[in-house]
Amino acid sequence: MDSISEAAAEPESIVVHPIQRCNDDILSIIFEWLTRDHSTRRIHRAAPLLKVCRRWRQVALQTPEIWRHFDIDLVCSIPLFRKQWDWLVSMRPVAPDSIHFYNIKPGYVNHALFNLWSHCGIFSLEKITLLEFLFLRSSTLPEIANPAIALPNTLIDCLWVNAIVCINSYSTRAPWEIDQLLERFPHVRYLRLTRLSNFSFRPRNVLLNTTYLHIRKCVDVSILPGLSSFVNLEKLQIEYTTIPERSVVLTTTIRLPALRWLSIYESPWFPWTKLDCPSLHAVTGEESVSDPMIQFLERHPHVREIDLYVKKYIFARFVRAVPHVEILTLGGYIGGLVEWQTTTDLRSG
Repeated sequence: MDSISEAAAEPESIVVHPIQRCNDDILSIIFEWLTRDHSTRRIHRAAPLLKVCRRWRQVALQTPEIWRHFDIDLVCSIPLFRKQWDWLVSMRPVAPDSIHFYNIKPGYVNHALFNLWSHCGIFSLEKITLLEFLFLRSSTLPEIANPAIALPNTLIDCLWVNAIVCINSYSTRAPWEIDQLLERFPHVRYLRLTRLSNFSFRPRNVLLNTTYLHIRKCVDVSILPGLSSFVNLEKLQIEYTTIPERSVVLTTTIRLPALRWLSIYESPWFPWTKLDCPSLHAVTGEESVSDPMIQFLERHPHVREIDLYVKKYIFARFVRAVPHVEILTLGGYIGGLVEWQTTTDLRSG
């Protein structure tokens, strides 16, 4: 019995949990995965890591990806998030650069957000990697254009305006102009709009800084003629979005001189016949080839990559329209059930 007790007292006999054998780099990756989701409570997941042991606390504080997101759920109290911001800044020398506002209700933009931004010093940030606004309903979207909420000097890599519920309110109000948003945030590189309704682009000002525009699952979006304001737009992606026919018919051809990549997914009435894109290199998306699209491709012989769906009855005409293509990816359905896809590199001859 004495020998067993003595052996148990030896350091080598102490059972070590496998997590304790991980080096700091592995721990850091685990901590990143623990908080890498779209939850509104990332801070709550990260905070307990500081309380496990001294080593975990040190590794967590040296993993910036954990603390760069500041999630503000406006269902909760604003004073709570003021305390969380102060705590984050005290733990890290650099303030979070990915800021998310959730569950925005009518009236919040005018009062709660302004007070919170002032307290946290968001107005004075030089750069924000991601700024997200999630509204409860798309009908409250115009509030974001309130003059009090603006970052005229802040470089924003991505501005994401989203809504939980998309309500088509065209019959009750005039289209909201997205230009009002960019007047408040003029230095946005990537503009992402999701589940919004009844908004338009008006050619009031030249927009120099936005190079990527992504519109997804939106309703009643009048992209013309204001799309021409994005003079440096390089990427345009429109997915599952309805474009009113009236906005296409009444518009003359617009020019997008810098556009190189165009991706369209199941978006009726996309204005193929109204666009002039002299720098376009690739056309992609889950969009069936149509007569207007073929006319567009015939007018753009510099397109080198195509990835589209094509139906049998229009296949021959489509191929004749794109002799200049180098990489061609086509897809479709057999009997409406079995999906097929093939990619051909035509550069090999």
